[in-house]
Parts: sequence; C-alpha cells; structure tokens
Amino acid sequence: MFLYAAQRWASIAPTGWARKAGKNLMQSPAKGTILLVEDHADSLSALAMLLRREGYDIHVASGVREASAVAAASGCDLLLADLGLPDGNGTELMRELKVSRGARGIAISGFTDEPTKRQAADAGFEKFIEKPAVFDSLLAAVRASRASSSARSLASRLDVRRRRPRPSARSAMRIRMFSMNPPMSGV
Repeated sequence: MFLYAAQRWASIAPTGWARKAGKNLMQSPAKGTILLVEDHADSLSALAMLLRREGYDIHVASGVREASAVAAASGCDLLLADLGLPDGNGTELMRELKVSRGARGIAISGFTDEPTKRQAADAGFEKFIEKPAVFDSLLAAVRASRASSSARSLASRLDVRRRRPRPSARSAMRIRMFSMNPPMSGV
C-alpha cells in the first residue's frame, strides 16, 4: 500500500516540483544531502521521492560501487543504506564514507539478528531500521541524526573557544598578588 501510494503520487505530481505549506521546495535550501543506497528499484524511487518531498537533497545508488562513485562526486551528510547489496555490504560502504567524509549513517535491513545489528553499529551506523520500514520512523531517524550532527557541530565550535590556554593555579595566584595594592609604608 505504501509503495503504491508513493508511486501514484510520483506519477501525478509535476516533474521536479513539490509543494508543502505553500512553498516550492525546489527553490528552498535543502535540509541536508542524503545518499540513499537500495538495490530494490521500487523502494529506492519511493523513498527518494518522499525524502525529496520533505526537503532533502537526495542522491541514489543501487550498489556499493555506484554509491562510492556518487559520494565522491556529490558528497553526502547522511548515508541511508541497505546492508545486503548485490556487489557488497552496506557496512563496508559506511566504514569507507565515515573515514573519507565523516558521514553519518542509518542502516535499513531485513536482516534483524543481533550480530548484524552489532556489525552495523561497529561500522558507524547510528541507527538500525528493520524492513519493512515505516516512512515516519525513517524520517524521525533522519531528523534525529541531523539534530545530533548540528549539536555536535555547535559543541565542537564552542569547544574550540574553550581551548584557549587558561592560567594555572600558581600563575593565577601571582596575577592576584601583583594586582593587589602594595602596602603603604611609613604610615
């Protein structure tokens, strides 16, 4: 049902145009760049369309090699990847993008056993979403990842300001001693 509704909306909507709250999203700045990697073509197009409708800039790929090439050419803030891909594993891709681009990731998979979830977390995925995925939970995970990224970015900028050398306790005492008024002599 979800897939049919998304395909139906995509077939009747004007190409490259979407409206939400009276704004043309193609003219507003994107909320972030997402690399969506899924080997099932219908799921890939439906998720891409829905995320674009939410205001994200979406790049798509159907395998690890294609995703690596797209990431190198276009970059991404967030990786949404299926783990079981025809030419490799989504965890390999996450490791590569985390090292080369500092990307964050959300894993989407039908393999829901604990070792698979642990491997995804070890590779750097922040969240694991089980298939079949409900779009609302996927969107909530994307928003949460973006919010945590913004908070980390702000914290790192604030941390840079805090790294100024602070006086040690001894030098602070010397500063206080020299700033006191000298005792008056001969009174």
